[in-house]
Amino acid sequence: MTLLLEICIDCDHMPSLRRSVTNALAGGAERIELCSAIALDGLTPTAEQIRAARDIFGRRAGVLAMIRPRAGDFCYRLSEIERMAEQIAMAADAGAGGVVLGALRGRALDLEALDELLPVIRGHQLSVTFHRAFDELADKELAIEQLVERGVERVLTAGAPLAERGAAADAVERINRTLAAARGRIEVVVGGGISCANILPLMEKLVPADTPLSLHSHSGLHTGGLADIGLIREMLRSIRSFRMRAV
Repeated sequence: MTLLLEICIDCDHMPSLRRSVTNALAGGAERIELCSAIALDGLTPTAEQIRAARDIFGRRAGVLAMIRPRAGDFCYRLSEIERMAEQIAMAADAGAGGVVLGALRGRALDLEALDELLPVIRGHQLSVTFHRAFDELADKELAIEQLVERGVERVLTAGAPLAERGAAADAVERINRTLAAARGRIEVVVGGGISCANILPLMEKLVPADTPLSLHSHSGLHTGGLADIGLIREMLRSIRSFRMRAV
């Protein structure tokens, strides 16, 4: 089983951004997701913030930028979708290796929006993660098929809607249904309250069914607003220990 660690990093304060990215790299994280306005569940970072992170992290493929033009729901007007396309191009020019986005129409995927944005992403040779808007969907199995059909590489889930503020560890059954639906065709990134305290019990309950699996954490790997090298290394030790037991 392959298990990668992805750390969400708040970009709003440049010195803290630089220290957190440095710590994420030194701690051994495989990917970082850059977000501004974490208190609003993440908005698009600036080009300056992306460049600063890329200069430190180095591995372009591991630098992901949130593409979210405003707070609130994930149902976007045409002008907002056009703005997202501009932000994708900006992120690519600033050195991101991938983007993280979502677009809904009610409780279904906004396929028209995705079909506008995905060619822009491909044109800039970026990877794409469909973010936790996925947890708002009524039919997640259908959404997996639609995302796979469009070549989306990853989907982020905590197994419960954002409004519930629940932890992934409390929604394992729903996450396992997503893993089963993925069937190895799309990477599932599990996030939501993941910490060193609950990582092993969570992994022991997940049934990956040969589906690529990653773990996504923010507050659980931060101390005083900064990514914590010690906590990152502790979580990676837990991941390695689990993988050795699973072989």
